Amino acid sequence: MSARTAVVTLHGWAVRSLFENPYMAPEINPPVLVGKSYGDPRREDGHLVKTTPIASATGRIVTTRGGTVYRLGRIDREYRAWLEKEGLGYDPRSPIKSRTGAP
Repeated sequence: MSARTAVVTLHGWAVRSLFENPYMAPEINPPVLVGKSYGDPRREDGHLVKTTPIASATGRIVTTRGGTVYRLGRIDREYRAWLEKEGLGYDPRSPIKSRTGAP
């Protein structure tokens, strides 16, 4: 199985912006995942990664624009608390949402 077809598990994950500039318009600052990767043939298990932008999400499976497929494991506790505080909720069966309702 190649690195492009391997399903990588991401633990301690959170959704962030690609660029850390809070003044950048959201349409040019796409969402990415950050977390520790497991099962990625390109890296040691537990390696902290920041993905390429999210292309699609179905349930707990996320595909990035770079072509890597991630299975979402445990969510980062601080990120989950932030979601709750902001009233965004958390659906463990389908945790990735976009502002438009489609991933």
